Amino acid sequence: TTTITPEQTGSTISETTTTFSTGTGTTTITPEQTGSTISETTTTFSAGTGTTTITPQQTGSTISETTTTSSTGTGTTTITPEQTGSTISQTTITPSAGTGTTTITPEQTGTTISATSTTSSTGTGTTTITPEQTGSTISETTTASSIGTGTTTITPEQTGSTISETTTTFSTGTGTTTITPEQTGSTISETT
Repeated sequence: TTTITPEQTGSTISETTTTFSTGTGTTTITPEQTGSTISETTTTFSAGTGTTTITPQQTGSTISETTTTSSTGTGTTTITPEQTGSTISQTTITPSAGTGTTTITPEQTGTTISATSTTSSTGTGTTTITPEQTGSTISETTTASSIGTGTTTITPEQTGSTISETTTTFSTGTGTTTITPEQTGSTISETT
């Protein structure tokens, strides 16, 4: 378990939690900061659980988040930021009978959200974005291979935004994409 609770300006946070064999890797960052970079990696192998939570209040920051779980494990990543002009890059990967869940619930302006959930082999990939934002770009990709399920849900209230959504499912799987936006001057590009 790793916990970082900084109040700082122009800082860089690089956090790596790795757990092997029936273990649990948990990383929590709760910063109040400006112009910072958060790079977060949680990796869990073999029947383990990797959980990463970031709850920042910040301006002009970059959040790069990767949660990887292999072999009957669970990878969960949650980001709940209140921020302006930030970039969120979110990747959740779960191979082999696991579950990959990514949730982003931001209230922000001029932000770019890139979320990718990939699930292979009898797994489930779920990505949910519920933003209230202005002038933002959401790029969302959910891929499920081999009797898996890929589900992507975006429910934004926003103005002047671009939503690019791709859901791909291979081999007896299910791909579901739902977008329910209330927005003005936006572009929605949807591929299933």
